[in-house]
Amino acid sequence: MADNVIAFPTASDGDGARDAVFAMDPDATLRELARSLFTMQQTVTSLQLGVDALHADPSPEPDNAAVLADLTERIDGLHREVVPTVAAAMKVAVEFYDTFGPGYTVIDDPVEAAIWNNKYFVWNTDLCTRTTT
Repeated sequence: MADNVIAFPTASDGDGARDAVFAMDPDATLRELARSLFTMQQTVTSLQLGVDALHADPSPEPDNAAVLADLTERIDGLHREVVPTVAAAMKVAVEFYDTFGPGYTVIDDPVEAAIWNNKYFVWNTDLCTRTTT
């Protein structure tokens, strides 16, 4: 990822100092996230073609069931977790743009930076439909 694109810390980082500053170039961030989304959709399409080919096989091999289950699980995982994660990051970038406009902006007020750092985690939680097993 480019240097001027925000890299969201993970919730388990435990480094409170990371919340003291928030910086982003929303234009660059949105372009990078869009590229990621396009790549993910290409992956989903490729996986779905594999699923379709296995379903169309008139004489299925015994191993096909395991491959089919794996492909289906990967597609479901992308839809359930990865796409919503990118959407959450895009939502932060759009709000940041709407608030501060284009260009690289640094928020160094610790309270305001912590709020911006937390937005991604809140929206990611709202958008993800992770299953517990």
